[in-house]
Amino acid sequence: TTAITPLTGTESTVLAAIEALQPTGNTNVTEGLAWGWRTISKALPFDEGVAETNRSVDKVIIVMTDGANTYSQLATAADYAQTKSSYAAYSYTGWNNNTTTTAPATQTSASNKANIYRGTSVSATTYSAANYSSAMIQQMGLLCSNVKATDRVLLMTVALDLDPADSTDVNMMNALKSCAGDAPSRDESDGTPKKMYWNACTRNVSDGSCTTLEDTFIQIKDELSNLRFVG
Repeated sequence: TTAITPLTGTESTVLAAIEALQPTGNTNVTEGLAWGWRTISKALPFDEGVAETNRSVDKVIIVMTDGANTYSQLATAADYAQTKSSYAAYSYTGWNNNTTTTAPATQTSASNKANIYRGTSVSATTYSAANYSSAMIQQMGLLCSNVKATDRVLLMTVALDLDPADSTDVNMMNALKSCAGDAPSRDESDGTPKKMYWNACTRNVSDGSCTTLEDTFIQIKDELSNLRFVG
């Protein structure tokens, strides 16, 4: 696969990288967010970002996805090695992290889980696509909390062409809204901070609740241009 483009101020480099993107495989928002966080940091493997102590610069991550978190489930009849899934970011879902001579792995303790289930409350012995998605949403929620806890990153999320009439899409939209950070300068009608979350679309959705992608990024630009005092 093509290497991640490091931080750069050269617009043509960014546009070329976007144009070169090709969809393949499943959707793993957690993995994308993790690499985005690494990219804007000062620590390796990317060190182009300013130091985290430099409060004169905003570090911003915009997470945008047009799909729910997914992991490939294998048909039981063809799964001779009992991997229970294809091999991807979390390895096989049917094998735990410890040395084992049998598969699928048997959960004998809280730590004896396949990677996708670690740190989640979902069943570690249910090998369905829906269960994988539930585990991935919990993994994503934990990472979002860790990013926001640093108080060094403005975390924004965009749901693209997700439909409120589709239960899978709704779960992802709720996860994205929960993931988003609080807007520094905008409040809801009840006085609570407004989430930096947008529902964008390039097509009609069931309830017409989304804004165009162009309008969404205009709103994001306006959010980033609001005056803030930093210490």
